Amino acid sequence: MKSSYINTKNILTLIAFLLVAISGITVKQNFFFMLPLFISICVSFLSSEANRYAYLIGGLNSIIYGFVYLNFNTYATALNAFLVSFPVQIVTFINWQKHAYKKSVCFKKMSVKLRIFVTIAFVTIWIASFIVLKSLGTDAAFLDNTSSLIGTLVTILQFFAFIEYTYLWIINAISIILLNIQLTLDDVTKITYLIFSLYSAYCIVLSYISVKKLYKEQNVKGDTQNEM
Repeated sequence: MKSSYINTKNILTLIAFLLVAISGITVKQNFFFMLPLFISICVSFLSSEANRYAYLIGGLNSIIYGFVYLNFNTYATALNAFLVSFPVQIVTFINWQKHAYKKSVCFKKMSVKLRIFVTIAFVTIWIASFIVLKSLGTDAAFLDNTSSLIGTLVTILQFFAFIEYTYLWIINAISIILLNIQLTLDDVTKITYLIFSLYSAYCIVLSYISVKKLYKEQNVKGDTQNEM
């Protein structure tokens, strides 16, 4: 069963590489726009196993993404890549190294009070950010705002190793797929990003399964961090 699972993931990873390359060449997409996707496929592969090294590679790759999103006129996502994703992923890698568990980290759960606070803060920031983006005339303001802010929240929760990040990550994967569908309909050269977002969603679901399994294993051994 495990061997079949690994083979399926390896095959889908290879297919993702080939589809991104073929579609990118077909629509004559700039290689610079394709580069972070190839790196991200590797990052997603590692993330599916909750491997902490995914954050080191992913953080560095965020710089490339930032410049790509500026070219796509999705300003919120670009700023998120530069100012949040890059530094936080690097710091997350360092933090996970300090609290390492196998190739991953010791996970913990959020308290009810913290969940309520985070929810209120998120809604408030989302409304304010959406108003600003509409005034700037950014493309796909609703989806751009939603995916970037959920992505920011996921990144922060990952830093603290809260298992709740996995649920939000799945929601964010859906919003990113919808965003890329809209961007692809406007510009077919962005189809490579749509293909990657589908592969990424698959890996995120696998990550959810991996984290859940690791957290259960840590609870049995008493290796989880204290709830906050």
